[in-house]
Amino acid sequence: MQTIIESLAQFASELQYGQLPPAVVDKAKVCVLDLLGIAVAGSCRDNWKVALKTASRLGSSGNATVWMTGSAARAIDAVLPNSVAAHCILQDDWLQVSHSHIGAAVIPTAIAVCEEERRSGRELIASIVAAYDVEDRAGYLAVPAFTRGFRASSVYSYFGAAAAAGTLLRLDKEQMANALGCAGSLCGGVLQPWNEGSMEWSFQEAFGSRAGITASYLARDGLVGSKHVLEGSHGVNRSFSGTNAEERGALHELGTHFHIIDTCFKRFPTGGANQGSASVAHRLRRKHDIDYRRIARVEVDIP
Repeated sequence: MQTIIESLAQFASELQYGQLPPAVVDKAKVCVLDLLGIAVAGSCRDNWKVALKTASRLGSSGNATVWMTGSAARAIDAVLPNSVAAHCILQDDWLQVSHSHIGAAVIPTAIAVCEEERRSGRELIASIVAAYDVEDRAGYLAVPAFTRGFRASSVYSYFGAAAAAGTLLRLDKEQMANALGCAGSLCGGVLQPWNEGSMEWSFQEAFGSRAGITASYLARDGLVGSKHVLEGSHGVNRSFSGTNAEERGALHELGTHFHIIDTCFKRFPTGGANQGSASVAHRLRRKHDIDYRRIARVEVDIP
């Protein structure tokens, strides 16, 4: 029996644009447009400015575009500011299985590697669809990881980015499994930055993007990765989530139900749990013409 990683690798490496239902293609395009719009807003933040400055120090010439500047860099360097821009206002998309902001890692990675390797738009779309599936399914046990203090969106972004880069590098199923295995050895990320209000949470997706690209190139050049990196006795599920219970549910309807279809978009630039409260506040202001300058304090109870 194939391991979870081997099954995901085979799916990602063999998926072709022509296999995608029109609704899946349309949803992928909307995900790209949504993320690019959010990245424009994110580029006004100091987070992006820090990422851009660092990328310019690290970078060398390449074919990938650094968004908002138009400059060119290697894919692995372009994704640093691009991913941060897409994630730092926290309005990027979200998937419920893995509790991850998948687009912020997958889409910058896919676009950058597509440019670097000069792939087609159809290959780009197929890579994004495959990567959304891989990341969301890799995060099948995300909830217990989250409750233990790990940030699910950070942990599983490494798998999504590796899948996106690997498909565009045209890795075969064995190479893709090696790339995903390597991603599992690199992944991580904790929730502490949220408690302190520090900046590095907005870089976590970018770290996944850079590591995923690295893992894919390493696999192409011969790296052999762990095939049991999810379900092994010292693998991601047991290490981060503390359990292996029901883990093969990650493969349910693989290849027949594309998880990108289930992607949620946010109306407001805040965490998912805050969307309802933000919507209520927005409606109250419109209805009662509330002057924010007269508000001294707001209390919100979320059942």
